[in-house]
Amino acid sequence: MLALLRPRSPLPPTAAAATTTDALDDALRSFQDSLGPQQKTKFLIIKAVPDAHAVAEFTHQLDQENAKRQSRCVSARISPLLESIQQFSGIVETFVSSHPQIAALIWGSIKLVLQIASNFTAYFDDLSGLLMTIGYAQLLRAVTGSFSSEFEPLLSRISFCSDEVDQAIRLAEANLNNFERQLQSKERDAAERHRLGTILHRKEQARVEADRITQMQLERRRIQQASKLEQLCDHNHKIAYWRARTQRHGSTGQWLTRTDQFVQWSVGDNSGVFWCTGKLGSGKTVMTGYIVQEMSAKSSPRTGKLAYFFCQHDNEASLQATTILKSIIKQCLDQDEKLYDANALAIDALLESPNDLDGLEAFLSKLVSGLSRIVIILDGIDECSNKEMKTTLKSLRKLVLQKTSGLKLYLAGDERITDLIASSLNPTHGMNTGCLEARIDLQALVRQLVATKRQDEDLVIGDDHLHQEIVDVLCTASQGMLLWIMFQLEELCSRKTDESIRTALKNLPKDLFETYNRLLTRIVEEGSMDVCKKVFRYMAVAKRPLTSEELGEAISIEPCQPYFMRERMINNPTNIIRWCHGLAVLDELNETLQFAHSSVRDFFCSLETKHVVLHGFHFVREQVDREFGDICVTYLSFNDFKQQLAKSPKQPLLLNPMVMANQALTSDTSSILLQKARELIKKRHKSTPPGPRPWLEYLASISAGDLGSALILSGCSWMEDLTISERSSVFGMVIEEPYLRSEVAPVIFGILSLEIDPFFLREYQGERTTILEGIIRNNWDTSLLREVCSMILASGGDLNRKLDDTGKSALHVAAALKRLGAVQVVLVNGAAVNATDMYGQTALHKLVLAPGDRTNVVEIAKQLINNDAVIDAKDFEGKSVLDCAADDLKVTLRRLYEDHHKFDFIE
Repeated sequence: MLALLRPRSPLPPTAAAATTTDALDDALRSFQDSLGPQQKTKFLIIKAVPDAHAVAEFTHQLDQENAKRQSRCVSARISPLLESIQQFSGIVETFVSSHPQIAALIWGSIKLVLQIASNFTAYFDDLSGLLMTIGYAQLLRAVTGSFSSEFEPLLSRISFCSDEVDQAIRLAEANLNNFERQLQSKERDAAERHRLGTILHRKEQARVEADRITQMQLERRRIQQASKLEQLCDHNHKIAYWRARTQRHGSTGQWLTRTDQFVQWSVGDNSGVFWCTGKLGSGKTVMTGYIVQEMSAKSSPRTGKLAYFFCQHDNEASLQATTILKSIIKQCLDQDEKLYDANALAIDALLESPNDLDGLEAFLSKLVSGLSRIVIILDGIDECSNKEMKTTLKSLRKLVLQKTSGLKLYLAGDERITDLIASSLNPTHGMNTGCLEARIDLQALVRQLVATKRQDEDLVIGDDHLHQEIVDVLCTASQGMLLWIMFQLEELCSRKTDESIRTALKNLPKDLFETYNRLLTRIVEEGSMDVCKKVFRYMAVAKRPLTSEELGEAISIEPCQPYFMRERMINNPTNIIRWCHGLAVLDELNETLQFAHSSVRDFFCSLETKHVVLHGFHFVREQVDREFGDICVTYLSFNDFKQQLAKSPKQPLLLNPMVMANQALTSDTSSILLQKARELIKKRHKSTPPGPRPWLEYLASISAGDLGSALILSGCSWMEDLTISERSSVFGMVIEEPYLRSEVAPVIFGILSLEIDPFFLREYQGERTTILEGIIRNNWDTSLLREVCSMILASGGDLNRKLDDTGKSALHVAAALKRLGAVQVVLVNGAAVNATDMYGQTALHKLVLAPGDRTNVVEIAKQLINNDAVIDAKDFEGKSVLDCAADDLKVTLRRLYEDHHKFDFIE
């Protein structure tokens, strides 16, 4: 404090002391005057010059007095003030030497005031608090005062710099604001660009998504179209084509494409029919495969359509006319969405009856007429049965007679059907595989085959001249039969010396049949006859080609075998191909076995070759078919496949063939049919002679078609021993197979002569139906219906008898199905024209309500009205015939009714 106060005294010491002393004197006198007598006495007692100990002692005294009053401690609060006064007293004593009592008076005054104030608790606390701040306030004033005087230049300078800083800040803020405005402008531009980019990106995404959805819809449509086309025809026409391509060697078939006949046929838009023929085994199928390849390379969806089909002797479905037509239709529509869409409704209608030959012909004709160019290639049509072949040619003839420009038809087949082809299609171009160009091509092919055999060391010769000798002999003796050459070349490869090769060349078989017999002789010599005989038999009747493993299993099974006996299996089924010596070959595409050529199968089972085939190898297909069926049923009946053992009956099961025939066409479980078939097989394979017709029972358990075929073969004389119900059951089954009507008609009338029950009820498609209704529904010849009606009337029956619970009669059925001939027959035989069913509807009601086209509707209505049918008869819903009829039909019905009754119709 002294250090702070002493330099700040601006006056001389003498003047300062005098001034201070006067003020103090006056203050002290004024204070003393204000005291009371007792206070003055006390003031005089405590008046003394204070020292450091006096301050401590006095604060301690005040704390003790306050403690008695339970007041707060004041020593800490007033100690700074008292210490300042004590120090001030020392200064006063030093500087004011003329009045030494001033210091004592000051201390005494302060001390007395505090003692007096301590007696007032409420005021003393506030006073002590006030006194505590006195020193600090003086110190703050001293510090700040000194700072202002000493640092005034700095403060001015700081103020000046502060102004400059403020100005710099304002300038920076202005620059910043300007920069921010520019930045915001750039940000807005960037945001706008981003927004535009986002919009464009979203548009691009939307476009991509729309394209994806469109592509998905197109793909879905393609899948739907492919599914419908597959539903129309599930035959894979490409397999036979791929097989023909794999059998091709070198430049086989190229010669045909260079002939004038083929060039004239293939170029231009004029329609034409090309007939390629030749001897059996001359390579027509392989050459057709090359033709397909050549035409595929030249054609495109823009230039025209290409459809091809190979008839396969080992694929039964490929030998049917409907399959051929459906495959051609499928190929025309496949991968052509516009053409498919244009015919979508017609395709849906066609799918409802995909085997309707007339519908297929009409659709194909319409399809071909709408195409600018179409090439149809058909190979092996001679593989089909006579019926299917003639049906196919008839359908193709309709296409040709349309004179559609751009229709180019290529057929390849055996020479024996050349006359049939000429009369049906009148080919505009043709070529025979025995022509000069074919012989030149064959010689080059043989030369190449022999060279390949030598290169692979399959054919080893010592004399190089023998190479050309082999080529010359094979070409000369082959008569153009490539298949014959292949067999002979394999025979030569098995020879070990040049001498044996030349001997073989001098003793070549003259034709394919002699070649086959030589191979069979070798099979017998090697001891493989039993195995190969079964292989040939089962391959000939199998519905599809079999693998070597499947054939191995079939060979090891005997009829009625209880379980699979692995010890009977061939250890290595792949050896079957080697044992057959080329008569059976492996198809590399699907790993199945097939005959080397269709002529091999015909050689084994044709009636014409019965006396040619080596003894023990010829067979009848129908017999082997039943034998193979026994094998299949035995296989399915193995105990290996059963989940539990079934108890056998104590007594042998007595089978009724008529019950079995019914069950074959009902919804009974397959296990029941399998059980009956198994028992029939056991009967047939007993040592005792079989019953009179167990084979018929077996066929009846398989299909009604087989039953019809059996009846055609056996006749119906044996049915005299059957009951009327049994005969009626057989009759009812056979009439449900209308495709056999021409063959089975004599048997049908034979059964009628033995008497049946026309109202015999049997199951058909889950419903109970009568024989009479079956005849009308399947549209049999009216002569059959006439005989049945005569039988009903002769036996005292009623043709108006209700056929089922709905109360319909034969006339109701005929009218609903729009069978004109049936309506005429039942009317002639006394059918009640206005009879009603349980709904109150007459035959005329059924006619006008019948769905589908209106073929024969007007003529049938005329027949009914002429027999006094009532057109205003109402059913139980109050609707008349006219109410149920279409508007245009109403006019016709009114006219017919008026013409019959000869008066005006009153509405």
